[in-house]
Amino acid sequence: MKLKFLFVLLVLFNTISFSQASTNLKIKNSVFDQGGNASLSSNYKIICAVGQTGTIGNSSNIAMVLYSGFINPNLSNSYLMIKSIVAIAQGWNLISIPLALENMEVSSIFPYAASSAYRYNNGYSIATSFENGSGYWIKFGSGVSTVELSGTRVSQNINLSGGWNIIGLNEKNIAVTNITTVPAGIITSNFFGYSNGYIIPDTLKSGKGYWIKTNQGGYINIPSLSKRKESTITKNDISKEWPKIELTDANGNIGVVYLSNTSANPDMYELPPLPPKGIFDFRFSSDRL
Repeated sequence: MKLKFLFVLLVLFNTISFSQASTNLKIKNSVFDQGGNASLSSNYKIICAVGQTGTIGNSSNIAMVLYSGFINPNLSNSYLMIKSIVAIAQGWNLISIPLALENMEVSSIFPYAASSAYRYNNGYSIATSFENGSGYWIKFGSGVSTVELSGTRVSQNINLSGGWNIIGLNEKNIAVTNITTVPAGIITSNFFGYSNGYIIPDTLKSGKGYWIKTNQGGYINIPSLSKRKESTITKNDISKEWPKIELTDANGNIGVVYLSNTSANPDMYELPPLPPKGIFDFRFSSDRL
C-alpha cells in the first residue's frame, strides 16, 4: 500500500505546476525519489502539499520545505496552476488577462508593450495593473505574436456597468449565442472586437477584449458546458446586400461603414466610444457603422 500511495503521489505532483513570483515550474519526480534527492531550484515552494508530518527531499533554498501527505481538495481549485496563450497582433490590441496571476502589473506581464494600457469607465484612464473580466487597449511592436500566462482560474461572471464596457473572458472561448446576462436583456449593442478595425465576432476568445453596451448594471454569466441556459443575446449581422464604404490606411488598417435598408435598427449598430488617440477609427458622425 505504501508503494501504491507513493506512485499516486508522484504522478499527481508530476502534472501540477506551482508558482512563486513570476517563475512557473513543474515539480519533477526526482525531487521525491525516496526522499533523498535535492531540488535544483531556489525559486519555488510547494503550497498545496499538506497532511502528514515529516519532510521529503532536500533543498538548498532555506525558505522551501517539502511536506509529504495528501493535497487538500479544498485548496486544489485555488492553487492548481493552468496555462493560457494570449495572441498578440502588431499595433493596437483589445486584450484581457484570462487567469489570476501572482503579479497582475502591466509592466510585469507586457514589459515590451509599445504603449500604456488603457481601461474604460465613462472615459479612458491609464491602468498600471490588470483586472480579470476587464479589457484594455494596448499597443505592441513587431516580433511579438503570443504570450504564455500561468495562473489560477477566475470567476466566470463578468461585471457590467450601465453604458459601454470593455470585457474579457476566462481561459475558455465562448460563442456569443451562449452568453446570458443578469438581469436578462440588458445588452443593447453587438459585441465588438478589434483587429485593424472593429469586427463583430461570433465567438468571444480568451485573452481578447470586447466592447459591449448595456442599459443598466449587471453581469455576464458564462455557464459551464453542463449548465447551458437559453441566451437572450442576438447577434446583429451585416447584410450582404447592404452597400458599403471601405477605407484602408497606409498601415493596413481597414474601416467599413454600411448603407442599410429601413428595416434595420440603427441603434444596434452604434460603435463603441472613440478609441485613445493614435488608434485607427472610421465611422459615421452618428457614431454608427
